[in-house]
Amino acid sequence: MCPHTSSPRLRVATSVRQLLTVITIASLGALVAGGCQKKSNKTATPPRDTSVEQRLPPAPTEVTATVPEDTEDVGASIDELLMLAQQAMEVGKPDAAQNALRQILIRQPGHSAAIFLSAQIESRHGSLASAAAMLDGIPIDDPNYGIAAAGQSADWLAAIGQVDPAKEKYYAVMSRLPDVAMIRHKLANFLNRVGWRYEAAEVLTPLLDSGEVTESELRSLLQVSVPWSMTQTPTDLSLAESIQEGPLARVLGLLGEKRPREAADLVTQWTASNPRSVDPVAYAFLAASLAELQQFEDLKALFSRTNADVESVPQYWMAKGDYETSKGTHRSAVRCYLEALKRDTTHHILHERLSASLIQIGDVKAAESVDERLGRLIAASQAGGAIGQGNPDDLRAGSDLVDDLEWLGLNQQAAAWLRIVASRHPDSEIAVGVPSRLTRLRDEPASDQMRRRLAGLEPSEFALPSELRLHRLATDGPTSPAPNPGVRTAHAVRPSLVAVAAELGLDFTYVNAAVPRTKNFQIYQAFGAGVAAFDFDCDGWADLYCGQGDGDPPGAQAKLSNQLFRRLPERFVAVTEPSNAGDDGYCMCVTAGDLNQDGFPDLVVGNLGVNQWMINQGDGTFRQATDRANQNPSDFTMAVAIADVSGDAIPDIIEVNHVDDPKIFEPVDVTPEGFLLVYPGPLMFRSAMDRVWVQSAAGDLDEVALDGGSNHPGLGLVVTDLDGQPGLEMFVANDTRPNQVWSRSQSDASNAGVPSAAIEFDDKAVAMGCAFSSRGEASACMGVASGDFDNNGLSDFMVTNWIDEWWNLYLQSSLGSYRDAAPQYQLDRVSEGVLGFGAQAIDVDNDSFLDVMIANGHIDDLSHIDVPFKMLPQLLINRGNHFEPADHADDSFWTKPQLGRCVIRLDHNRDGKMDAVVADLMAPMQLLENRTQTMNHWIQFELAGTASERDAIGASVTIHTGSLQRTTLVATGDGYEGRNEQVVHFGLGAAGDDVTVSVRWPDGREQSYSDLAVDGRYLLIEGDDIAWGR
Repeated sequence: MCPHTSSPRLRVATSVRQLLTVITIASLGALVAGGCQKKSNKTATPPRDTSVEQRLPPAPTEVTATVPEDTEDVGASIDELLMLAQQAMEVGKPDAAQNALRQILIRQPGHSAAIFLSAQIESRHGSLASAAAMLDGIPIDDPNYGIAAAGQSADWLAAIGQVDPAKEKYYAVMSRLPDVAMIRHKLANFLNRVGWRYEAAEVLTPLLDSGEVTESELRSLLQVSVPWSMTQTPTDLSLAESIQEGPLARVLGLLGEKRPREAADLVTQWTASNPRSVDPVAYAFLAASLAELQQFEDLKALFSRTNADVESVPQYWMAKGDYETSKGTHRSAVRCYLEALKRDTTHHILHERLSASLIQIGDVKAAESVDERLGRLIAASQAGGAIGQGNPDDLRAGSDLVDDLEWLGLNQQAAAWLRIVASRHPDSEIAVGVPSRLTRLRDEPASDQMRRRLAGLEPSEFALPSELRLHRLATDGPTSPAPNPGVRTAHAVRPSLVAVAAELGLDFTYVNAAVPRTKNFQIYQAFGAGVAAFDFDCDGWADLYCGQGDGDPPGAQAKLSNQLFRRLPERFVAVTEPSNAGDDGYCMCVTAGDLNQDGFPDLVVGNLGVNQWMINQGDGTFRQATDRANQNPSDFTMAVAIADVSGDAIPDIIEVNHVDDPKIFEPVDVTPEGFLLVYPGPLMFRSAMDRVWVQSAAGDLDEVALDGGSNHPGLGLVVTDLDGQPGLEMFVANDTRPNQVWSRSQSDASNAGVPSAAIEFDDKAVAMGCAFSSRGEASACMGVASGDFDNNGLSDFMVTNWIDEWWNLYLQSSLGSYRDAAPQYQLDRVSEGVLGFGAQAIDVDNDSFLDVMIANGHIDDLSHIDVPFKMLPQLLINRGNHFEPADHADDSFWTKPQLGRCVIRLDHNRDGKMDAVVADLMAPMQLLENRTQTMNHWIQFELAGTASERDAIGASVTIHTGSLQRTTLVATGDGYEGRNEQVVHFGLGAAGDDVTVSVRWPDGREQSYSDLAVDGRYLLIEGDDIAWGR
């Protein structure tokens, strides 16, 4: 016997190489022939079968013999038949080879070499399942072919998607050769591609210490919660072995893309197709999907079918944490998120949710530590992508990465990267003292590393939720007062909103630059400008004030001005010049309100630059009042409102700003082909401070900063009474930062007559539950629609977001307490793939349920990468327990893709059906007249405060008619850039009885009015018992 062939070490090495390479028929034949061959370029093959009856001469290096078609030779030995089979394959005669092998298996059914070669022939016919089944005839402990057969079978099963048996065979191979790195590479690659990312990380762990881990594998460990392909560089992907991505990998991708409904469907299909497999990873992914969709009844059923193995998967603990968050048991949520973090310290969204829960329990310092850790994680991922042989940033990125990983408590990974980077740069600073640093990394106590992985938090300080809580998911979860009258099961009316601007003489088009830009915008050129509906001449009809951009700030003056259109009985007429209402600043937003309390609505214009305040003189003209305050000339104001937020019955001006950075005026970078290279988002610039201009009785305006410790880039605004307590709240929808709810601090509110300089406002959004999305993250919020969407008597918010984020639906379950119920109301479905801007609540058919209108359109033209620029507007019908797209009776407006921006609500023709104005970034502004055919009734109110400020912002109006009860708050800010007509509208459905109205004025006093006829508008004056017909 040849000593080299009999060597156990050689047999192991040969079997490993068999596992990782394609086995050629020629080399197999040479092996069977026996004898030690000289080294050649041929692929390594299994050692010869020791059961062969006799040795044959070495096979020739080239086949010269003629192989007969009929290889049946009863006198041939097994070795001779194997040689014939090998020769037949080399000359392309697989049938002859199979015939020879069949003869062997008739004589010796368990002959490993014959089985192995027969399976190879079967695989070449494309029958991988059959070929893998044939290899099952070779036991794993076969000394020559067992490991190779198991590995080859695993490869074939993986190729045809039979991942569970493939996984079993791969692990069987590794269990016999645990110290062979090549096997771990193979198994980790398979697990990563299928989506078993956490198991792949465990398989790779021993290679971190041995120094045999590859850079591609190290990159995969930097973020284990996303698909493997997302962690790799283009070079990694080009060199990677071609393995089809598995369903769990696609589920991971869908969860990362915030598409949990699709993720749930996919994992459900996958588990149904593998009924015998109870995969804890699949169940954990499904639990995470259901938790994000707020389907707690389904989540309860899922938990009842799982076993303890699922607790090893971080997504299981995230799902439990999400449920605890929804109940308001935030300490238990923190514990669940920490349990998840122990199992995956690289999960970005997990950090965001943990931080949000810590803020909810008041531990801001701990939340900041978690946020800091997330920042280092993101930096580590970015550095990992910049490392590579020959990359210019290899050394810098490598040094940063090693430091980040050690800071994060991932010492093994830090040591592995240190070896790689130092070996490539032996003369660099990082190479100095490598042995001592490796020793330090290796010897640091595991408890110290874990403490850094958990951002210094100790899980035992937070109680785990009990099993009792877990199994009551459907019964003791968050509840709201029951909707009245309930869920609608049918919606027979087809809404009809028709564009009538042109026929009514309303001719206005926004321009975003002196030479209009159609793509590659600077940040301020993408937002459009606002529109305000207000009755400036007090004739009972809503007029329109339209903001214009034009010009090239900061220096160039615009040629086009804002426009004021007066509503006459039959048409609109431009009255900008005679009314002195023009402004040639770069307008972003507008609002209207009675700033000086003389009964005539005034204007505030928010600009990129100095804002303008225009006082209505009551004679059809305005005068400028901007000099009453020392404004910041670099303001980038995106929302303004007039309301009494200081509590003295005198209205103030609220100003929400986006960014404050001269870099916004620098040209954007484009590719040689003229495409936008990087969109100039808000995080690229210094955020601006929001403020309140507090007005004194003498009309002086003093600046009060809305300072929460850091500035946020604001976009949307609603001002009203959100908690039923004295004073108003200001809800600010922020772009990529947590939303805010500003309210006058309790110490100030309890002391009348506090000087404006001493007034302070606190941010209560986190405590109220509307700072973050249901996913526990800050969204790229745009516009806000406010109203009582679930008809429980409390005001809610719907917030539009970025194209890859579903909209938020913050429902108020008790005074001042919100939860984001977006997926529960199926907003994830209707907001998929659209970027929403302005939004308004509008009862389009007067059935007493608030529907929602949204203007959509992307922030820039990215159509070259298959991202739509113009998008369809939407009207979502409120079904009581979900929203769905409207079936329009007239779809001429709704089927045209647009670049919608501001949306406001009004009843322009006083017919009791609410209309809307939609401003576009490039196309003419549209007035949508509501022509919906319905017999439903309605009632409208205008309010005038006396003891309260005149516009009565924050007043609560409740109507009763028959069994119907509805409540609306008087608000301003109105969502995104504009101002709704100041009228309180109620759709009454079929209720035609007289109406009783109760008003709670902003100062807390209440008043009632009885026996009001439906289908009319009334003026309610604080302290006056008469409801005046309008």
